Amino acid sequence: MDSYWNAPLYKDLGLDKDNYELAEPQDPERVAGVTVVEVSSEGAFYRGSYVHGLFVVADADLQELPKNSEEGVPVFCRWFGGREEDGTPRFQIDPRKAKLIRNYTGYVVTNLAEFRMKSSAR
Repeated sequence: MDSYWNAPLYKDLGLDKDNYELAEPQDPERVAGVTVVEVSSEGAFYRGSYVHGLFVVADADLQELPKNSEEGVPVFCRWFGGREEDGTPRFQIDPRKAKLIRNYTGYVVTNLAEFRMKSSAR
């Protein structure tokens, strides 16, 4: 997924958000024909933040969600605009609050960051 692989490394962004409980889904992107994990409210955990939404699964061979959320599910999702140095993030996902969807077409979350209100020009 280009929006992930073309992002700068998180460690090079100079941010102090290694863990941040207020990170929220951001930057929707339209995809077609991919496998996603659909996560309901607080069904996924990453770097101190509980999140929900649709995320593209980075492991094309994943057949089912792990029974143990500690194993994690690799997804294409940036953290404050940056990507991991080694591969993709692994979200801890509660399998009771998530499901895999194959051949999905629609919008997915591509970034987790702090929500900021956009100011309107006057």
